[in-house]
Amino acid sequence: MTQAPGSTTVQSMTIARPEGWLDKSMLVLSAERPGPTGVSATLVVTLEPAPEGLGPAAALEQFVDRQLDGMRVTLDGFAEVSRRHAEAADPTAELTIEWLSSGIPITQRLWYAHADAATLKVATGTAGRGDFAAAEPAFRAMLGSFRIS
Repeated sequence: MTQAPGSTTVQSMTIARPEGWLDKSMLVLSAERPGPTGVSATLVVTLEPAPEGLGPAAALEQFVDRQLDGMRVTLDGFAEVSRRHAEAADPTAELTIEWLSSGIPITQRLWYAHADAATLKVATGTAGRGDFAAAEPAFRAMLGSFRIS
């Protein structure tokens, strides 16, 4: 297998990427214990390719729209609770959804921003529906400390 000139390092672990492979690593943090609903709160951060040929706000909106289309089809009991659209003056977006995971009511908040011109940063905070309000301050604090090196 031919190795690409680069490699990926995550949490002190390094792996070479073969030619034609993308780094799709994620940062996943989890609460030590489940909340009262029995669901452990998690925060997952991924980097995704931005749609090409669009300005920052339009690229985010297209990406969020595509994600929503997929969620509507794949998530049981899906409901869009709220959405803050990206605008030229503030090319970030936020989405709150609810759905059922194996019959358990889940709430997720997704935060979208540009990591660079070609890459979007997507952070997803997940908790049991009844636990989400208590978990949200921790999600926001973690995101406030997030840096890409």
